[in-house]
Amino acid sequence: MSYNGRRYPTAEHRFQISGHHPRLAEHIRGLPSPHEALRRRVVCAASSAAAIASGLTQT
Repeated sequence: MSYNGRRYPTAEHRFQISGHHPRLAEHIRGLPSPHEALRRRVVCAASSAAAIASGLTQT
């Protein structure tokens, strides 16, 4: 699929990169399957949530 002049292997790849840092978005765009795109997005979201939570608990 194509969006804003960029090619994406699948609509799932495009969906998973929305709102992410450009370098991470390029990484996800290059993954071989929709499953890998989803998995990488979930891993990154979990890492971000953990980092935010640890910042909230530090005094």
